[in-house]
Amino acid sequence: MKRNFLLLSIIFLFSVPIVPARETVTTQSLKELVRSVIGNKGTNEEKTRKLVRWINTNFKWSYTDYQKRTVEDIIQRRAGNCAELANVLAFLLKEGNIPFRWASEINIQPRKEDRLKTAMQKVAERGNSMSVFGLMHNDHVWLEVLNEKDKTWFPADPAVGVVGMREWVSARMAFSGRTVPVVPEVAEIVKEMFVPIVVIAKETRGGKPVEIRSKYYLIDGFNSFYKNKLTKLPSWKEWDREIENISVLGKGAFAGETNLHEHQKEIEEVWQTYEKLKQEGQAKK
Repeated sequence: MKRNFLLLSIIFLFSVPIVPARETVTTQSLKELVRSVIGNKGTNEEKTRKLVRWINTNFKWSYTDYQKRTVEDIIQRRAGNCAELANVLAFLLKEGNIPFRWASEINIQPRKEDRLKTAMQKVAERGNSMSVFGLMHNDHVWLEVLNEKDKTWFPADPAVGVVGMREWVSARMAFSGRTVPVVPEVAEIVKEMFVPIVVIAKETRGGKPVEIRSKYYLIDGFNSFYKNKLTKLPSWKEWDREIENISVLGKGAFAGETNLHEHQKEIEEVWQTYEKLKQEGQAKK
């Protein structure tokens, strides 16, 4: 019954003429449904990009309300927060036989006492895993998808609307001229995601961390985006060292072992170092 409901919900979404020239879905199979979006050819990255664009076209952003929803619920609402939209993408990738895993992120945001108050209440209720958001940091969820050629993982963020390392860094870490999300509501939210400081991989959404991915994104990917010139900046070694340190703490927080609220000093230091990098990088132009 749930599967039939989900099929009908997705078929409905595909049938609504939100964008011109959209193909009407007539298949009765979820796999065929996904194939109608991704086609029979293309790499995992190309297929994932099509799915992310489909989500951006059909879904609206909604703020976190701590309600648990199934994929069926999210599709019926045609809206979701970052974790819920990632849940929809995960479902579509699974139906398309495209391997993926979950990415949990912590990023710097404007200082908000109300957010800290809420976070402290959640820590008291549910434990240290809720300390991944606080005074000047918040968490974000997206996916990593397997590159079938070299067996590496690339980012796919259906909320921000980016796929691949270059798109991801351009939207999330660039010193200036960042790529703006296509969904207006998300664009406003991403403005307050100043810079990611922790990226952790998980096999499942609610699972334990399996790998720290901060170096891959926040060091190597960041530096590569700027043609390996960041290593020449005075604050680069400091950035490298602080990202390694805060990522260990962040992994502990996602695992429920560390209260990140007790490490506000380290969070502020990472933010200050990014600002120094930004000034140094822009001065080099």
